[in-house]
Amino acid sequence: MQEISIGLEEAQKVRLDTETAMDELKAECGLGEMANMKQCLRLLLQRLWACPQIMGISLVDQNGLPMLKVETTQMPLHLHRAIVTFEKTLIELQYMIDNVDRLNNTLNSKLILLMEFYEDLPSLGPQSGYKGKKYNRMLENYTWNVRILRGQLDLLAASKKECSNSIAQVGPYILS
Repeated sequence: MQEISIGLEEAQKVRLDTETAMDELKAECGLGEMANMKQCLRLLLQRLWACPQIMGISLVDQNGLPMLKVETTQMPLHLHRAIVTFEKTLIELQYMIDNVDRLNNTLNSKLILLMEFYEDLPSLGPQSGYKGKKYNRMLENYTWNVRILRGQLDLLAASKKECSNSIAQVGPYILS
């Protein structure tokens, strides 16, 4: 059971890190919580082009991730912070995409074991001294834990899709 807890904690941490990075980017751009990556990038590009110290901007593919390349004499601190936040967000999104399958496989293998064990519960309960209300409570708790695990698997799949969509929104702006 400890392996399941560790897997659930890691999955939750990865999802939380991704959500936090996106929230920080939206806040840095001054956009609301419903904003997406494309809106953040557009706003960031507008701010960069409006800065007189910026001579050129391009979005280049760097190790499979879109990164901003800015030609400047001196980068204003607020723009530098925004670029760092943008790139950190992209790294977090890619980390989620790269690791979700491993996490999913780990949790799914544990779920399969739990489901196999679930089939034996009707005979194991009475053998272990669980009867009546105690047995029903034990069964409800077990079922609840399985639901939590399934829910986490669903959340991971949704997060991966959302992260992929966010990175894909930046893709059209990459210069070859």
